[in-house]
Amino acid sequence: MNIEKIYQFLDNKEPNNTNRDLLISYLKECSQSVPKDIENRKSLVYNIAGLLSTKYAMSLDENDPIDKILTLAGELETNDKDEDDGWVNLIKMINSL
Repeated sequence: MNIEKIYQFLDNKEPNNTNRDLLISYLKECSQSVPKDIENRKSLVYNIAGLLSTKYAMSLDENDPIDKILTLAGELETNDKDEDDGWVNLIKMINSL
C-alpha cells in the first residue's frame, strides 16, 4: 500500500486493530527495504515520521512500541548525520512488533 493511502486510512478512522495491523504491515515492509543512500533513507523516515500526525498515531500511548518507532523515525529524519546505530535500532524495533 502506498503512503498516501496509509495516511488517509489512519487519519480517517477511529483507532482500532485494523489500523494497528495495517501500520505494522507497512512498517515491516519498510524495514525490509532500507535504502543504502542517505537521501532515500531520509525520504523513508520522513514518510514514517509523518504518520505521527494521523489521528491513529495521536491516539497511541507514549509507551506504545509503534509510538516509539514513529518518534525515532522523526529523530532520524531531523538528524544531519546518517547514523547506522539509529537505523539498526529502528529496524530492530519494527521487527519486534
